[in-house]
Amino acid sequence: MKNSTLLDRNSPTHRFFEFFVPIAALGILLIYSYARFFIIPYVGFQFYGSTGEVIEIDVDQSAAPFLEVGDILVAVNGESWADIQESQKENPLARVQPGETVSLDVQGAEGPKHVEWKTSGFNMPEFWTRLPGRLAMPFGWPGLPPCF
Repeated sequence: MKNSTLLDRNSPTHRFFEFFVPIAALGILLIYSYARFFIIPYVGFQFYGSTGEVIEIDVDQSAAPFLEVGDILVAVNGESWADIQESQKENPLARVQPGETVSLDVQGAEGPKHVEWKTSGFNMPEFWTRLPGRLAMPFGWPGLPPCF
């Protein structure tokens, strides 16, 4: 009984996959990391995309009312957060430019409030928030083998 060509270490097919799969995985990781650090804008706060809950604020705010951790995004630039989620539209925060003012309607602990948020552009606190997940990716997740 002859082994399949994929299992035969000397076959061209096996050598191709042995070379191609790690290179493809590295390419995907590099593209994803580049997008995470350089294409996705630095807004100045982190939030859960599915719920709109603000989980971290990375910059100082200059004018009240202030955005606070735990606030829930209700609308961005007049567009309802629920409508954005239902229609699968692109998140309006995904294409903001540094210094641009974004109109946020949020539900805070004290009730609804309107926040005029000036996007920060690149900032180190937000950069450090994004970094840990990218460092662990090449080494795999617990219980799974690494990519390389």
